Formats: sequence, C-alpha cells, structure tokens
Amino acid sequence: MAHLILFDAAERASLLPFTATRPVADIRIGILTIREKWQQHLKANSTASKTEAYLQTKFPFQTQAENWWINGHLLPTPELVKAIQALPLNTALV
Repeated sequence: MAHLILFDAAERASLLPFTATRPVADIRIGILTIREKWQQHLKANSTASKTEAYLQTKFPFQTQAENWWINGHLLPTPELVKAIQALPLNTALV
C-alpha cells in the first residue's frame, strides 16, 4: 500500500484564511476533510502533508518507499481514483 502525501500548491493562497493554520487537505468539506476523503477512497493507512515551512512542524512530513503525491486541493472522484491506482511507478497524472 502506498503512502499518501497531500501537498499544497498555488491554490493555497486563494484559500486564506482557512489555510493560515492548516494544510489545504485539512479543510473540512462536509463532515470529512479532503485528507479523510482521499484516505477512504485510496484505503491509505498513512498520510503526510507537504506544506509551508511554518506549518511543517505541526504537520510532520515523511516519505516512504512508495508514495502517492496528490495536490491537496483536489477532491477524489471514482474516475480520478481509478486513474491514480492504474499509474505505474515514477509517473505523474497532470
């Protein structure tokens, strides 16, 4: 099972003040955060956030042997999850 890393990108600035104290993936949409939605869809046991340096101490960042890097502002859909799971190692879906 791959390790899920949700990263902040340029969209982070447009989501202030929500992202001033948390990574984009930790914004709540309905009852779940974006992170929790990805965890459920990908059945990921572990996650990490790659965010701004001042937030990184509160939200530790670690990688493992196999990682899924996903932009934290994206919401999972069945089609996107299927496409991600079908990707070979060391490839990207842009």
